Amino acid sequence: MNEFAKYHPLINFIYFTAVIVFSMIFVHPICLVTSLLCSVMYSIILNGKKALKFIAMLLPLMLISALINPAFNHEGVTDVGIHTIRNCRGKYGCNGHLLVFLF
Repeated sequence: MNEFAKYHPLINFIYFTAVIVFSMIFVHPICLVTSLLCSVMYSIILNGKKALKFIAMLLPLMLISALINPAFNHEGVTDVGIHTIRNCRGKYGCNGHLLVFLF
């Protein structure tokens, strides 16, 4: 079932390098979610129930870290003693976490 085993290792290296580079360049949420879903589906195809257990463990961690990130990430905000959580930090925090969990 693993089609990558049929190809030369250099071809596999080039392919995975291109996927990682394009995932880092295109940080639009739709591109990141599509890439994440494709990698999850391929992992499930290869590993079955073992992959489902791993993904079930990653999703709560991703959600918790995306919710906590805006509380500590204050880039571009003038701090006047009250820590405000802004929508833009939450959005970019979620994009960053999608990118991290993609790898």
